[in-house]
Amino acid sequence: MIEEQFEDLEQQQQAYSLGMWIFLASELMLFGGLFLAYSLGRFTHQTEFAQASLDMKRMLGALNTAVLLTSSTVMAFAVDRGEKGNWKGAARLLLITAFLGLVFLGIKGYEWHEEFLHFKVPGPHFQGDAGEQLFFFFYFTLTGLHAFHLSLGVLAVLTCAGLARYRPPAEGSPIMMLGLYWHLVDLLWFFLYPLLYLIGTRP
Repeated sequence: MIEEQFEDLEQQQQAYSLGMWIFLASELMLFGGLFLAYSLGRFTHQTEFAQASLDMKRMLGALNTAVLLTSSTVMAFAVDRGEKGNWKGAARLLLITAFLGLVFLGIKGYEWHEEFLHFKVPGPHFQGDAGEQLFFFFYFTLTGLHAFHLSLGVLAVLTCAGLARYRPPAEGSPIMMLGLYWHLVDLLWFFLYPLLYLIGTRP
């Protein structure tokens, strides 16, 4: 009877893992399509894209890259603690991970605010030519979608931190799957940063 229950639990964990991998693959396909569209736009408007990229605040982008890299490291330690059954330690690390995610979103929100004030949001009041407006269309689409996924990740991390502290699961697969999602979101930013911030050559 115990063996049957163990097999059921193992099969359930395998189903959850398969579902997560399918979800991650679908997210990669979504961003992959946007990256392809961005590449086509950049190919047809190379000068305008490079010029528009010069308006990006590279230091803030680099700071956000460092924030996410740190958060991925902390998340990796949280997953390790969870798999070893140290759920209180995992909860503390998850809270740090969520805090770093909020720091990223705060910096990105400040960037969006500055771009709004300087009329860099695509629309009737945009200041620039059509190629530059196309660049900022991709910029807001890609960074907005990334921020949305990161926001969901922060909520999931906070939820998992509460469960890990007060109602720890019997095994470590939930936190492992959450770690996979967080690492994917971070990885996407490591592609977005050079594509959006570093293509223009400063004089």
